[in-house]
Amino acid sequence: MNAVNGRFSSCVFGAVFILIRFLQVVQGYSPLEASVMTMSWILAPRVVAPLAGMLAARLGTRTLIMTGVALGVAVALLAAFWRPTPKAWPHNRKPLQK
Repeated sequence: MNAVNGRFSSCVFGAVFILIRFLQVVQGYSPLEASVMTMSWILAPRVVAPLAGMLAARLGTRTLIMTGVALGVAVALLAAFWRPTPKAWPHNRKPLQK
């Protein structure tokens, strides 16, 4: 394990830990619900990393990096310009539980 991989794993673990606590304490979800909601953060790198290794040998790292940057820009633009309908918000949120 190199330093970058170790640092990335530590940061993702810390972010997921804080997010799970937020979902439980503030949003009122159960521990199981909160962990299922954040499972994609943990499982995605485990699925994508071996695929990226195989694709890097075939396509080259430059193609993979440019594809990742393009996908990141597309998601950022989608997040910047997409607006949910105002009527949907009050019905989707879960009430706080004490």
